[in-house]
Amino acid sequence: MPSKKDTQLVADLRAASKRLTEAGAPELALAVDEVLAPNGWSRLRHATDTTTDEKTPNFPVHMPIVLRDAIQ
Repeated sequence: MPSKKDTQLVADLRAASKRLTEAGAPELALAVDEVLAPNGWSRLRHATDTTTDEKTPNFPVHMPIVLRDAIQ
């Protein structure tokens, strides 16, 4: 279930899209709408992720802190 903060963020982005359309910037409104679409955030994430090397992807590994510290 989305948090109140998440719900407000979505509402604000929808309002921004509407205001951009009204202000004569439909291309910017479309960009906001694309991020709001299902899985839109993943397109944004991939577009801005410049630190990941395709050959060595980074992914989280959950482990006890003691083990993490021993590895470091």
